[in-house]
Amino acid sequence: MPPENIERSFWATDGCRNIPEVGLNLSALKEYIPRGWHHLVQLTRLADTLRSLQRNDGSMTAPDIARQLLNQSALALEAAAETCPEEEIAGLLRLRAQGLRCNDTREAATALARATNDRLVVLCGPLVTWPGKSSAYLHSTCIAVEDTRLTQQVRALEEELEPLRHYYERLLGLKGLGLSEIPTYTVSELVLCGGEANGFPKHFTYFLPEDEGHRKLKPRKTLLFRNIYLERVRCLSLPLLRKLCPGLRVADEDVSNPLVALTWFRGHDVGHYWRHPAAAFGKLRELGVARSYALQEALSDVLGYLALHGPWRQPARDDASMGFYLAEMLRFLGRGYQGIHPDFEASHLVLSYLVKKRFASLDSERGELQLDSGHFQEGVTEVAERLMRAVLGGDVDEARFLLAEYGLAEDPRQSHLDPLIRRAASIGNDIRYTYEG
Repeated sequence: MPPENIERSFWATDGCRNIPEVGLNLSALKEYIPRGWHHLVQLTRLADTLRSLQRNDGSMTAPDIARQLLNQSALALEAAAETCPEEEIAGLLRLRAQGLRCNDTREAATALARATNDRLVVLCGPLVTWPGKSSAYLHSTCIAVEDTRLTQQVRALEEELEPLRHYYERLLGLKGLGLSEIPTYTVSELVLCGGEANGFPKHFTYFLPEDEGHRKLKPRKTLLFRNIYLERVRCLSLPLLRKLCPGLRVADEDVSNPLVALTWFRGHDVGHYWRHPAAAFGKLRELGVARSYALQEALSDVLGYLALHGPWRQPARDDASMGFYLAEMLRFLGRGYQGIHPDFEASHLVLSYLVKKRFASLDSERGELQLDSGHFQEGVTEVAERLMRAVLGGDVDEARFLLAEYGLAEDPRQSHLDPLIRRAASIGNDIRYTYEG
């Protein structure tokens, strides 16, 4: 990778020795739009060419050629729309073509976030992987076909939001929780990808319409690529769990159980929208913006895990939620010492708490964790209670204490988890896509 791209890369690139490739399968796309799928293949190839003309600040090296390629992309979208079996989705494709021609995808992005029919989702235009972390909006195309069965299963969890609120209040001791407007949630299969929203590698979910450059607009939608997410768990998180927790007896299929994974992600996603009158996010930011985000990410992580032990319990073996969550935390930990990753410090905070409070033990020589499910759940519940008090309860002194005692030291290499972090970082963290047409 050229040095300028390393600087711009979102994920850690140093120490990664294993970069799995995910094969994308076009069969669902061919079934949905049998006479027009090839137009969308052309669209992704045009995106690759456009991205090759683009600097990392988003500007084009050859603006006139880029304009021609955008017009060709608009034609490909319109051709696909002509063969699309559903008029609502055809309308979204035409709207996006119009946006590419006038260099303004705001209307298309807003319409997509608002759409109730996600059978075929086409992102095409400037895109980022999370504003604020990405350095620029870069041209990309992602084409996904909805997994309607899984979407409906996860959306059904929203009927249990009120029981979930009572469960959190009772378990974590903070009454008066409220929920702001949450994004809708669509589970899909990524079938094509061109260009790149973030240099390298590509991602498994997008938050719409903010990742298309419209952060203030509502409604919002979380679009998750099931195949990429689960492959990331199988190829990256699961090996970390096996190497760093060799004594843990959790079956592979439990760690990568789709319903457990998708429910945890939804619990994490919703976790960012819980509110409380005592919350003082402004004061938390005084502790450092990235560190305040780390506290919020840690809280959302543990809320996702605990939801699987409450109203959002799934038909899975008891240790499945622990295996999945622990594997994901180890993957977050493997991103290493980079200040742009609040997920890293969030994971560090929870694991450090578990080790220091003896809910888990660390073999520093081997860089391995030993733990059991009973102590794990007890420890996560305890740290969740403290995070809830710090983040939503407005207890800034508690937040400061948690960061000082369990967060990253000024020199992160002094962390007592350093042997674990180094082993996790050496195993791998990245993923990329390939497809066969």
